[in-house]
Amino acid sequence: MITVLAGGVGGSKFIRGLANHTPPSAIVAVINVGDDEEFYGLHVSPDLDTVTYALAGLGNDTAGWGIKDETFNALSMVKTLGDPGWFTLGDKDLGTHLYRTRRLKEGASLSTVTREITDAHQVSVKIVPFTDDPVRTKIIGRLRSNSNTPAEHDQPQLFSFQEYFVKHHHHVEISSIYYEGADTASLNAEVVSALLTCEKIFIAPSNPLLSVGPMLAVDRFKELLKKRRESTIAVSPIVAGAAIKGPLTDILNDLYGEASALSVARYYQPYVGTFVVDSQDSFFVKGIRDLNMNCVAVDTLMFDKEAETKLAGAIFEL
Repeated sequence: MITVLAGGVGGSKFIRGLANHTPPSAIVAVINVGDDEEFYGLHVSPDLDTVTYALAGLGNDTAGWGIKDETFNALSMVKTLGDPGWFTLGDKDLGTHLYRTRRLKEGASLSTVTREITDAHQVSVKIVPFTDDPVRTKIIGRLRSNSNTPAEHDQPQLFSFQEYFVKHHHHVEISSIYYEGADTASLNAEVVSALLTCEKIFIAPSNPLLSVGPMLAVDRFKELLKKRRESTIAVSPIVAGAAIKGPLTDILNDLYGEASALSVARYYQPYVGTFVVDSQDSFFVKGIRDLNMNCVAVDTLMFDKEAETKLAGAIFEL
């Protein structure tokens, strides 16, 4: 059995590549819930849904989120009624959130509801939220100044993840990130079992601070991952000094002064025995090995499904 820690677009592609290389039923995907939020009274779990849709063949690979061939009639009506509607929810996607919210209100856990949704879509990979408890990523920072930014917005503010990521298009200079609820969150029993009994743990090329950080903020999760350090392999989401998608480049520059595969390796050093960089970053191999981490360079860019599967094969060879 293989356990994968993931979130976001990079995570969904990586898991899909693994599922095309090895039996999907042998994979447990432990997914971030720090991005979860309530919109219009509905519980939205973006990372759980992105991974589910990708594996079900429903995902919009062009946008990297949502469902392909989606319509937005409900959102259009919401905007007509005067709501800003800055968080985009498609009509089919709304069906998922309606179902999830109803089941949660009936007392079902998030992991139970996730299993029901993945079963309905005939997804064989076991997709599990890392916790059923509310853990929410919070951003402290200031809006990056431009000619249209009011002066009062130049002060540090607290942003929910979706405010930061969607409403403000991550145009925020970050001073810190914290994970609300992580100090009291419990891990799902399935997650504990997966971490303890799997043959290997892979950390997908997801954002380490936004997708994996909420997991590492839970003490029990950190303890378990440290015990499996030598069996844990992480893939760098930074290639040639930049993230392929998303705000990681700016985050690393803001918080660590450097966006590189080496800075990501330093972040993962307590938990990861083998770190994979892209071939373009092979000059980092020695420096990462000096961190007491094995390091290899392979082609990590996942431009299509063939490349996703090829990366999975390279990781399995390790």
